Amino acid sequence: MAKKRVKKTMPQLMKSDNAIIKDLRDQQWLYNPRVFAQVSGDFSTMHQRVLLGVLDHLQDRIIKSADAHKPGEQLWLPLFAEEEMNTNLEFEIDAKDLGVTPGHYPELVDALKDLLTLRMGYLRKIETKSGTKTEYTFANLFSRITMVTNESTGLRTGKIRIKMDKENVNDFLSMDKGYTDHVAKIGQMAKKQRTPRIYIYLSTFRESGRKEVDYPQFCEFLGIDDQSYLLTHDGAKPQDNPFHKYSKVKSLILEPSRLEMDQLSKDSKIDFSFTYEPLRKDGRLKGNPSHIEFTLVPGPLGIERAWRKQRHNQEQSLITSLTTKYTDLKPYEMVELLKEVQDEWFEDFKDYAYDGVERAVEKKQPDHVAEYIVTLLSTWIKDKQLEDERKRIEQEKQYNLFTEQELQPEPEPLEPGVKAELWQQLVNEHQGAIKPVLERTEYLGLYNGAFYIFPTADDLKTLDTSPDYEVFSEKCRVALGLSKIRPAIIRKLK
Repeated sequence: MAKKRVKKTMPQLMKSDNAIIKDLRDQQWLYNPRVFAQVSGDFSTMHQRVLLGVLDHLQDRIIKSADAHKPGEQLWLPLFAEEEMNTNLEFEIDAKDLGVTPGHYPELVDALKDLLTLRMGYLRKIETKSGTKTEYTFANLFSRITMVTNESTGLRTGKIRIKMDKENVNDFLSMDKGYTDHVAKIGQMAKKQRTPRIYIYLSTFRESGRKEVDYPQFCEFLGIDDQSYLLTHDGAKPQDNPFHKYSKVKSLILEPSRLEMDQLSKDSKIDFSFTYEPLRKDGRLKGNPSHIEFTLVPGPLGIERAWRKQRHNQEQSLITSLTTKYTDLKPYEMVELLKEVQDEWFEDFKDYAYDGVERAVEKKQPDHVAEYIVTLLSTWIKDKQLEDERKRIEQEKQYNLFTEQELQPEPEPLEPGVKAELWQQLVNEHQGAIKPVLERTEYLGLYNGAFYIFPTADDLKTLDTSPDYEVFSEKCRVALGLSKIRPAIIRKLK
């Protein structure tokens, strides 16, 4: 077998020109240019944490580009304008924000060395005298990376100082292919090396929920294809690649990542998981597939987020509709009102805002229409809030009543003779004037902590008027009943 040597650097190219690339704040979410989301390479979890940290630092500029873009336009604002290109981009990120503790600093330093030497390749459009020309450009993403140390102790502080060329940033984080968004901490939550990359890639077709991916290009995207393996292992053959066969890709990458994403999705840490199916379009039943079909499975967080997005879109439509029809009505007034509208009565609010308001305005014909509409909607919201508060108070009363009933101890069942020995002991120990009466009085049993006895009418008078009975009652609770109603009391207590 050929001798293999694993290189210590990361010379493989980060490419953004294959079909996958072309297809393409709590919970905090990151906006991620699709080119960046689908760059190929076999990145470790530490590499991915650093790259996501850089992405996090540039969120304001990415969001600004997204906000400025109008549907249908091909051009997107670059992250850095032409007048900013005379200086480099320099900033710091903190290792603790990447989820890296001091015990893992050596691993972080190795990852930073790898990223510093990493070259990327991307298609770039340039303007020439003869027109627009597309060329393939190679560049280093990072100009300098420094792990800051304390001057007096020489120990690492956890601060990472980064320097990048703005022109390279503009190209590498180009918004021209659009963007996706995903959970920011996926690089820290995931334990499996490829889970973050698969999750971020699949998020780029979250809206469709399904994607058929070219299998060789998917392997290239993960950096596990045969060519990438040969570039990093001198003298190796394609068959030496541990991911040469689909069965290994399934057992070592797809299944572990799917199971991990299943759990993260179930715990509402990410918004979806996935299922997958290998496709062999050439009629073969075995061997490496030609494609893999991924299906996204939304979790609780994904379902909630989809509803939030739907509500946002419906709010925008409502605001546009009303402010267009009633030009004096300001969008910000509607925004403030909508903040008070609870999810459970949002649909009713929309119906009233679209139909009820129009009928009220036509009937009233107010001089100040916008002010009248705001008053109508505010009153509607306050009425709903009062109705909800009344329901809440009533539910609280019912709950308290139920709780009080639940907390009451269950009385002991009445059975003749229960605790008879204890009663006899109490009578024998008592030496007062009523002892003869107690000895001849019928004892029924113990119920709800009281001794039930049934004296005769004469004995009952004696007990009621005797100071000694009060003395005896201090020792134990006694319930007196007339013998003639004894059967009725027994039935009631049972």
